[in-house]
Amino acid sequence: ALRDTSLGEPPPLAFSLSSMEGKQQPYNHGQAASSNMMMQQQQQGGASMSYDAASQQPATGAYYSQQYPQQQYDQQYYDQQAQGGGYGGSYAQQPVNDQSGYSNVATSGADYNQQYTQHQNVHQEQQYGGSQQQQQYHQQNQQQQQQQFNQNVNGEGYHAPVPQEQSPYPQTPKPKKEERIDPAQIPRWSPEHKTDEPLKRFYTRSGSSPPPSTHPFIAVDEGNCSPRFIRMSTNYIANELSLVEQTKLCVGAIIQPLAELGVGEEPPPVQDFGKEGPIRCNKCGAYINPFFRFIDGGRSFICNMCETKNAVPDYYWCNLDPKGFRRDKNERPELCRGTVDIVAPPDYCDSPVTDPCYLFLVDVSYPALVNGLVDCALECIRASVGELAKNPRTRVGIVTFDKHLYFYSVKEGSNEPRLSVVSDTDDPFVPVLPDTVLLQLKDESSLDVLDAVLALVQKVHMSETTVTSNSCAFGAAASAGARLLEAYGGKMMIVTSSLCNMGTGKLEPRNDIKLYNTNKEQTLLVPNGSYYEKLATMCAQLKVSVDIFACANDYLDLATIGALSRTTGGQIYYYNAFNANKDGEALHRDMYRNISRFTAFQGVMVIRTTKGLKVAEKFGNFFAREADEMEV
Repeated sequence: ALRDTSLGEPPPLAFSLSSMEGKQQPYNHGQAASSNMMMQQQQQGGASMSYDAASQQPATGAYYSQQYPQQQYDQQYYDQQAQGGGYGGSYAQQPVNDQSGYSNVATSGADYNQQYTQHQNVHQEQQYGGSQQQQQYHQQNQQQQQQQFNQNVNGEGYHAPVPQEQSPYPQTPKPKKEERIDPAQIPRWSPEHKTDEPLKRFYTRSGSSPPPSTHPFIAVDEGNCSPRFIRMSTNYIANELSLVEQTKLCVGAIIQPLAELGVGEEPPPVQDFGKEGPIRCNKCGAYINPFFRFIDGGRSFICNMCETKNAVPDYYWCNLDPKGFRRDKNERPELCRGTVDIVAPPDYCDSPVTDPCYLFLVDVSYPALVNGLVDCALECIRASVGELAKNPRTRVGIVTFDKHLYFYSVKEGSNEPRLSVVSDTDDPFVPVLPDTVLLQLKDESSLDVLDAVLALVQKVHMSETTVTSNSCAFGAAASAGARLLEAYGGKMMIVTSSLCNMGTGKLEPRNDIKLYNTNKEQTLLVPNGSYYEKLATMCAQLKVSVDIFACANDYLDLATIGALSRTTGGQIYYYNAFNANKDGEALHRDMYRNISRFTAFQGVMVIRTTKGLKVAEKFGNFFAREADEMEV
């Protein structure tokens, strides 16, 4: 099948009331205002009197609330003087020394000027110290501030502060705190984040961004592909080269042609074009889709990929409406849907269609018996067979291995399984016919035969008289399994717990802990030898996918044997320090999921793009037979 920081409170406003003008005048809202509102009334003779809004007591002098950035102690002193009744108040509070070294005592304007000058000198010596030139520079700066202060004290009104000049002398910068990202603050999705909100519908041609992959939704196919099948890394693509060079955006896509549908979603329609096959562009090979533009009264179409004009076959011709669309657009799924399953004609298949086959290779060496892997694996296979039996064409076979290879076969017309042993692991071969090992689950009697095979495996390897071995011929078993599936293709699922230490594909332990956290640690991630890479290429050419269930208690060298899964479109399941009591449920869940999910065999994926775009790199488990194709 083809599947194309919170805001603080505002400062209180200070304003003045003028009896002569009879209107309110704002008291410079742009500057910092005092915490005590001061009301000033103009008197005869030009004299002025100020009132405290809180105590309603007169006080001589004017209230000054300018904040000096470099003298925090001054601001504290102003506030204390205002609370004490003003600069010239007639009463005084108890003398309590604050951080600036002054007491909270109300003083006259002259006394305050004297204390203010003394305070500035002390503060200057504490803050700047150093050379005489620096002291002179800051004395000039303080004189300007003193003049500005005297103008406000004498009732001349409030004036904007004189901007302070920056010191030409470099100051020692404060050390910056190291900014580190708190891992606890990084958002991560978890099943606990699921809500009971109703499912939202996403219309694929609505122009809105697709919902996140972690959120439930219902995709409605309106002509664009559902994000379940193709999800782009960016929702917009630059249409000019200059914009591409400026943004440096990397456009990527995650493609899952056989992704599971959500609740309430319609499955992709299946379209059969017969022996002629689907309509395609003669130049780029693009399949017909809703973005083909029909012209010449429906006799020709313009490919949306390469913009090439193509002729429409007579059997596919249809008139156009006044807007230029085919009148049967809504009746043909390939013209109105973004995802369509097309029945491939025989010309599209390079090999005959065969039965889906599942071959299980189980490690029965001594470590696998000790940790309970053999018994657990057999129970998983027995529980998963019921799911495979839903398709009467499915074939299932079992092979075990330690220092030998064990083949379990059943002749046609017989219900008794037979055991064949191959001891030559340096040059492995298949001693029986593949049809006798790969049993077809066509009826209930076939399930009984498979149960007899599983019982024979337990009898041979798990009885009290069993002679166990620490040797593991993993490479020989994988090679023999590929030969068994040569005529059918299918899935080979290998359950192992030991490093291959004998026979073809033998590996040497290279887990040297002295290389950890060194420049040579990367050598442990490089495949050791080319045997498994060549075997993986052979499996891909035979259309055999390899899944590895690594139930390890020791070093397995997954960097080397993992080539079998990477090249053939398989998957690796790793269980560290496997124990049947601890990891048996996880193994059962993963194996059942691998078997029960929707699976297609002998698939080839081709990605085509429009002008201006090209596929630079491909990532994933697949075999690239040609530059533009991926066998998965």
